[in-house]
Parts: sequence; structure tokens; C-alpha cells
Amino acid sequence: ANSYLSKANIQRAFNFLLPWTLCVPKSGEIFGMEFLLQGATYRKYSSNAGWRHDSEDGFMAAAFSHFSHFMTLGRSMVVDLQGVSGWCFTDPQVHSSDRKAFGQGNLGEHGMQQFYMTHQCNSFCRALRTSPEHVELQPNQLFQRVELGSLYKKASTFCSICGSADVAIKESELARKADRRHDIFCTKHLARYKDTLDTKACVTSDCTQEIRFSTWYVQLRGQKPPVKCGKCKEGARERGTAHGMLVHDEYAAAKRV
Repeated sequence: ANSYLSKANIQRAFNFLLPWTLCVPKSGEIFGMEFLLQGATYRKYSSNAGWRHDSEDGFMAAAFSHFSHFMTLGRSMVVDLQGVSGWCFTDPQVHSSDRKAFGQGNLGEHGMQQFYMTHQCNSFCRALRTSPEHVELQPNQLFQRVELGSLYKKASTFCSICGSADVAIKESELARKADRRHDIFCTKHLARYKDTLDTKACVTSDCTQEIRFSTWYVQLRGQKPPVKCGKCKEGARERGTAHGMLVHDEYAAAKRV
């Protein structure tokens, strides 16, 4: 990463404190240790859930997270960076596809997704050669579905899970998914999505429709499995809107009296 910054004439570097492991012989207790940073302003620059400090160091921390995900081919991401401005970062957390590694702060692919939901590529990303080809194709915009219709017309997009551009889908299909606000998957995650598809009956008494959903994707997004089909959910939403309008009209009429 530092060699890329040097080639881009950026006079900054990614430096990390060297951690130590301390084991107490009598009790067997194990502690993690780092050198004490004296006389310096210690600040948190990013979290493991998508937050970033609004500063140059915060942009730099986010770029390193993006770079780590890019270099590990989507398997890992270094997040939750803090440290001293202009000097070093410390105490990172790693999101990994192996949920058994790196402790409880490892949120896996869900944590990586949370990062991309807020990440906007900056000059450090471009120096590290991880930013998308088109400036307007920002990861956070893609996740928030900001003006996706115009973006999909370029037939260039990212996977909603890992940010990969390896999306095997026709331009017409991209436009259709953009209009319906559907998620887009890369080849790897599309296969995972299809392998975990499940079906269940809609809970609405007079409905015979079946619901198809991916158990993996529902769990990844931290949601509960759907209980109603799309048609019944839309009908319930319309009835709720109509009821709200009726209550508003009755309240307005009573207020006039």
C-alpha cells in the first residue's frame, strides 16, 4: 500500500504499532499489549460498522479498508482503525469470511457490506488503485440506490455484497433491476444466493402464493425471513396509507367543528 502512495507522490504512509502478547505464567492469563503513545492526540478514525471520521486520516483509514478487501479478493477487510494523526494506526479489527477468526468484532461479510454502504472513494483509494473506473460509481451510492437508473445504463455496477465489478448480467436486466430496486450480485455471490433459496407459504389466509427467499442473504442483512408475499405486503401498505388518510380527514373535520 505504501509503495502505491509513493508512486502517487502522496507524502503519507500506513504505519501500525507492533502488538505484543503477554502471558502470566502463574494464572495463564493472556493480554494484548502495545507501546504507550505519550504526548500525542489519540483519535478513532473508523469503526467496524461503516462509520468514518471526517478528516484526512479518516479518509486514509477508509481507503486502507477498501485496499485490504481488494487485495484479499474479498476474503478480508481491515477496519476499526484509530491512532495518532500523521504517525500510525493501531488496534485494528478484521472482518473475514471465516467467522471463527479475529474475535467477536469480526462481522464477516455483513461487516464488509456495512463498510461499502457508507464508503465513498477518495484520493487515497485512487492512489491505491481500488476506486471504480467512473467517478460517479461510488460504493455508497450503489448501496443507497442513488440515481441507479442512469448508472446501470452504463452497464457498470458493483455487487451489493462485496463491491466486485464481476457482474455477469445484461444491460437490459440491469435497468430492470434498477427500476425495481433489486440487489445485484457478482458471479460468486449469485451462486451462493441461488444455493440457499427456500420457499414458504404466505401467511395471509386467502393467499396461495409462495415466497422465495435466500436464507443466507436474509441472515446476512440481519433480517427475519419474510412472512408475506410481495402482493400481500403491497396491499397491506396501501390499506395502511388509506387508513392514515381517513384518520387525518376525521381529525381535520372534528377540529373544524
